[in-house]
Amino acid sequence: MKSRPKVIWFIETIYFIVKVSCLFWRLLLKKGVIYGWGKTIGQLMEYLQGPDPYHDSFRKTKRKEKQSVPYDLFLSGLTTFAFSLFILSWLTVLQKPSAFSIFLVAVGSFLWICCLLFYPLYLNSSEKNGAQRVYQTLRQLIFERFNYTLSGFILLFLFIVITVTKNLLGLVIFPGLYLFLYQIYLQKLTNKEIEDDLCK
Repeated sequence: MKSRPKVIWFIETIYFIVKVSCLFWRLLLKKGVIYGWGKTIGQLMEYLQGPDPYHDSFRKTKRKEKQSVPYDLFLSGLTTFAFSLFILSWLTVLQKPSAFSIFLVAVGSFLWICCLLFYPLYLNSSEKNGAQRVYQTLRQLIFERFNYTLSGFILLFLFIVITVTKNLLGLVIFPGLYLFLYQIYLQKLTNKEIEDDLCK
């Protein structure tokens, strides 16, 4: 089978990222925003992990509920708070900049990025107990997958900085890019684990 030309692949990838972003915001609004982050991210992760997400219909994806509801509600509420703090403080900076409002932008964006990095690992955890899943995820972020944490934080932070200094419309495609990059990381991690098993 011949590989697709790079130009075609690039166009399809951009279209796919925009498509996933639109699905993200639609699902988040449909699920009530405040407590909808976990369910939205989880459903799109399952869609992206399908056999052919570029061409498969999203409606065929069935969400398997695995998260502990109380913890998921807390995490989703925290994500909503961080996102709201980031957006509202940035709008304040645009109208009347001050050191305090810029500080709030930094705090909001930092907390939001941390939540976005936390969620995929949390939702993929095999632990059934909510507290154990949170502990396992924190351990992975800090110790076991620190490269993921560091590189993911830098990429997401740079994208946010470019977006808020150039065009806030970049936030529209932000979710699709974030989930797309995570799937690339997950695929590389899976391939590495397979190679390690073969070398044993």
